Order: sequence, then C-alpha cells, then structure tokens
Amino acid sequence: MKHDTQKQSGRRFGFLAVPIAAAVLIVYILFFNGNPLYFTFGLLPDTMLRAKDQTVSMAAGKLLLSEVHQEYRDIFGEEIWNEEAPDGTSMEEYARDQVRQMLGRVALINAVAEDEGIVLSDAEESKASLAAVRYLSLTPEANREALGLTEENLTQMFRQFAVAHKYYDTISADISAKTEVSADEARVIDIQYVAASSQEEAERLKDRIDAGQTFIAACQGETDLSPEETELVRGMTESSFEEAAFALTTGENSDIIASGDRYYIIHCLSDNEAGRTEANITRLKNEKVLSEFNTALSPALASTYVEVNTLFWNRIDISSLPDPAVTFTDVYDEYFS
Repeated sequence: MKHDTQKQSGRRFGFLAVPIAAAVLIVYILFFNGNPLYFTFGLLPDTMLRAKDQTVSMAAGKLLLSEVHQEYRDIFGEEIWNEEAPDGTSMEEYARDQVRQMLGRVALINAVAEDEGIVLSDAEESKASLAAVRYLSLTPEANREALGLTEENLTQMFRQFAVAHKYYDTISADISAKTEVSADEARVIDIQYVAASSQEEAERLKDRIDAGQTFIAACQGETDLSPEETELVRGMTESSFEEAAFALTTGENSDIIASGDRYYIIHCLSDNEAGRTEANITRLKNEKVLSEFNTALSPALASTYVEVNTLFWNRIDISSLPDPAVTFTDVYDEYFS
C-alpha cells in the first residue's frame, strides 16, 4: 500500500501539463487533449508547427529540447537516453513528442485567445521583447547559432507563453470564484498503521490494544509487525483504509481493516493538521479549476488543427543540442512573475 503524500509544485504553467518527468519542463509542461494533428512537409524549415495563423518556431522547439536533455541527464545520467520510454518508444522520441504536443497546445491556446479578443497589453508586449533581449544576453553565441535563436523568434516565444498564461488567468478567474473545497475534503491527518499478513496476527494485536497497551507497545509483541507513520489525504489509498482512518479522532485506534491480502490497524496521531489542510485546500481547488478549464477549452481546441513540420522536427538530434546557459522559465519569471 502506497501512502506517499502528493507534493505541491508551484508550476507557473501547470495548466499546460504533459507527463514528461517531475523536474523536467517544470513550469510550462502541457496537457495535450488529443487535438487533430496534421503532419505536413509544407512548412518552412524554421517553422515547427502552425495552428490557424499561430506559428511556433523551430528554435522554440530546440530550446525546450535542450532543456529536457540537460534535465534528464542531470537527474538520471546520460544512459537514460538508451532506455525505453513509458509508451514503448525511445526516450528521444518520447521527449520530442512531448515537447511537440506542449508547443502545439501553446499555439492552440493563442489561436483561441485571439478569437476571443484576449491579447497582451502594450506593457506586456514590451516585457516579451525585453525578456528576449535578456535571454540572448545570457546565451553564448555558439548556443544561439546551434538553436537558431534570434530576438524575433524569442520575442514570439515569450509572447505566446504570456498569452497562454493570460488566457488561463482570464478564464479560470470565473471558474475559481465558483469552485469550493471544504476543510473536511482537504483534511490532512497523521497516522501510524501496521499491516498484518493474517487475520489471526491482527486479532492478537487488537486484543493487546483493547487490553490497554499503547499502539507501539502492542506492535512490539509481534516480531514481524513494524508500525509505519505517514501523512494521509483523501484519495491516496484504498477506500476502506481511507474511510477508517478519517473516521478516527486523535489518539483513537481502528478496528481491523481487511484490504487485499493484508489486515490493517490504524492509530490516529492527529485528526487534522491545520496548516497542511489549508495548503491542501489550495491544491485541490487548483486541480478543480484546471479540470474545469480544460473542459471549457476542449470544444474550441477540438475544432482547431495543428500542422507539424515532421520533416525537419524529426531530424533534430537531441544529444547534439547545447546545454542551456539559462532556462526559458527563469527569464520568463523575471518579467512576468
């Protein structure tokens, strides 16, 4: 049974999420909704993809791929690129596909935002230009040439991410005002528990607890029972275990809970960790808002086609891309945080 607490991430572009890795593309990862993709050879070599009149530069794709390559290597070592990806493809194909989907999503949201009249202000346009200049100033000449970076295509990239973010903020504001999360729904508790391999073993433990022994002392009477301590939020474990745990008050012990091939007894250390509960309310509300945002956006995105320049995109050798001297996100945050 897994009881790992879901960690929060302050991802600036969490609404653009795709499953690459926890630390990769950490603030501008995408959730791709399966929009129609047309693979084409009709785009110019410096254009990666197009959605309506929104184009994404090949330089933007290379920039993000270079960050993926460095991040994976730093976390898993260079050998990760010899491994098979979760979808059965090579890791290079997998990373390339995820970046393509993410940038496709950015272009799609920009197209929808334009149709709905959501654009950057003059001040925000200026920030995009300044961010591009800043990024170039921090990037060695050799890197700029290898990635094909120019002030023009970088300004476009910063502008497109800023529009996507502004669109999300605009649409999600109304959703957020209508979204509620109760304190009980978000309640965080601390527990100890043991998992016995047989009902007889669990009953012996329960008898000792009922006779007045403390939870820890009772566990010490069984040589193969080692109590575990963990934080628990709703939705992270089996329903029978969860229901029993959240029904306890501080200091209480549960009855025997049969789940799978184990028999559990739970001791409640704290029935409400207030500070962590407040943080969990925020997390759950953000998840609900994101879900509603994707639902609201889906019809518009489903009717918009994305053309992808596979001829040139698939030729990029990720391992040959230079390590970035600065990340796109770091510079974005300087100007749009």
